[in-house]
Amino acid sequence: IYQGLCQLRSMANISAVAVRFPPGGSDPVTVFPSMLNVAANHPNASTVGLVLRRHGGGGGARLLVAATYTGFGSPFFPRNGSLEDHRFENTPEIAIRALNARGDLAKLFTFDINPSDDNIFKIKQGDKARHKLSFVRAFLQRGAAPPARRPYAYLALNSEANAGDKESPSHSLLARICLGEPAEATLNGSGETKK
Repeated sequence: IYQGLCQLRSMANISAVAVRFPPGGSDPVTVFPSMLNVAANHPNASTVGLVLRRHGGGGGARLLVAATYTGFGSPFFPRNGSLEDHRFENTPEIAIRALNARGDLAKLFTFDINPSDDNIFKIKQGDKARHKLSFVRAFLQRGAAPPARRPYAYLALNSEANAGDKESPSHSLLARICLGEPAEATLNGSGETKK
């Protein structure tokens, strides 16, 4: 068993792998290992998450997940040079991942690699080792009936701006993520709407 590495198994027969990586033969590669890694790959690194349900039931449930980077250059990466940690550099620290595969198991836990609403926060590859994020807790604030307030997800975390520098203090942060659609409001009564 590889800690932190997800492998999708058949519900009917747990010994059978449901989605193989890499795909066999000439099948196109649509899922990469970085998409399958959901949790931090070390017992001392943190992962928090929330199951999000869309209002009105459209689109199915999604998983908001935040995980400490455990890849190459981090204090969690194995010092023996092994490649046990398959969490690639392009995995965002905070992402919304698919929970409804709609018949395509290869899409389970995936997120959009390109900048999008699903790829919420990603530290640049070269800066990941210097900016250690430790996630403490995740929680939801449900909004009132629309259009009064939209729901928000909150992530409590600690940030070490220069993880290798003893002089660098850590900071406690609270990240707020709007889960609803952006609202339009009229500003200065000019009739001009801004998004």
